[in-house]
Amino acid sequence: MNKDWMVGLHTNVVFVDPGLGGTGLAFFRKLDGPPDAVRQRAGGRGDWRERQFRLALWFAESLSIWQPNEVVIEYPEQFQSAKSHACVERGDLGKLYALCGMYMLVSYEQTTGVLPRLVSPNEWKGQLPKRVVDQRIRRTWGQTYPDHVSDAVGMGLAAQGLL
Repeated sequence: MNKDWMVGLHTNVVFVDPGLGGTGLAFFRKLDGPPDAVRQRAGGRGDWRERQFRLALWFAESLSIWQPNEVVIEYPEQFQSAKSHACVERGDLGKLYALCGMYMLVSYEQTTGVLPRLVSPNEWKGQLPKRVVDQRIRRTWGQTYPDHVSDAVGMGLAAQGLL
């Protein structure tokens, strides 16, 4: 795993696991334990652009509440599998890139001009399956988190060198 993305992360960090069906956020006031707050939001119904716009507004609201110094966004990585091939054919990967772009813009505006850090799943968790990440979070902090929040919290765990 590449650890360069973790250098300099210390206080008031929001980790973001974006998804077309919803997004998970984990806010760490200090990177020395479990998150201080988490949020998850489903994309809802309607056209994918409308869903993404609602997610971006919710994301902006979350950042205005937490006022982070930095934002770390899991950036999509195309894997060579039947599932990823189907996602590419449906255009989901392009839609996910668009959502990440919206989050990047909101993040930049909400953190007084600090560019968000982008990290691929391979950089923060390597080849660990989701169930293993969930087990390590539970073992370390005694908590379980839903869906996308779990990956956002897992990024925080990795940033502390505990994954």
